[in-house]
Amino acid sequence: MFSITLDRISLKQIAGSGQCFRWKALGDGRWAVPVYGAVFELEQISPGEVRVRTDAALRAEALMRAYLDAETDYGAIFAEIDPDDAYLIAAARAGRGIRILRQPLWETTASFIISQNNNIPRIRSIIARLCGGELAPFPPAERVAEMDEAQLRAIGCGYRAGYLLHAARQFADGDEARLPAMDRMNARAHLVSYKGIGEKVADCICLYGLGHKDAFPADVWVKRILASHYPQGFSQRTSRFAGVYQQVMFEYERSRAMPAGKAGGHAREA
Repeated sequence: MFSITLDRISLKQIAGSGQCFRWKALGDGRWAVPVYGAVFELEQISPGEVRVRTDAALRAEALMRAYLDAETDYGAIFAEIDPDDAYLIAAARAGRGIRILRQPLWETTASFIISQNNNIPRIRSIIARLCGGELAPFPPAERVAEMDEAQLRAIGCGYRAGYLLHAARQFADGDEARLPAMDRMNARAHLVSYKGIGEKVADCICLYGLGHKDAFPADVWVKRILASHYPQGFSQRTSRFAGVYQQVMFEYERSRAMPAGKAGGHAREA
């Protein structure tokens, strides 16, 4: 067991942010998080402290610090917001516990392919069947590449089965190592060349799987926000932290739309 202390973190906000689909609420501020082939139990101790329990082997603390993006100063990121942008300042205040998870690249890619035109409960159930259990390790690309479309359709992937199989074969053929070596624009262009991956999913993979904080996934939620609050254009869309800004905007709107006392997530639909 160990603790991670940060200037700002909210497990509840992260779990509902649409970044990930495998966190399981355990109650009392605790979440089971299957990642890196192990299960980590995260517990919110205070607004800036998370306690971690796991049976993972060596480097558990280093892995979880990387996963939670612990070395990034989010206060400095929000300090770069245009002081005249009242909406984004309010969103940053409301979403101050958000952090951009640095998720395993293949898991991120597969999950966001499955998420297309889907809802959170169904996404979670498909991924659980793909893994062989709700908290089981995520299967490597090489294992998925050996499957066929019929097997993937049988677990509920539907038309996405072919997209998932194509991506698995690309990763098994070397893209899992090649993509992290690319800059964001080249990685995005390469991902868009995959069968069934459009610009929004590619941006999600760049942001959540490759750590490119300038990636800006523009889904239905974000497009509505931009149309409502930035009809003349969102100047900070080209910021090096644009991905963080869209995430707190999503959290701000999600929290205002959600009935009091409710928790959960919304699919970040294209």
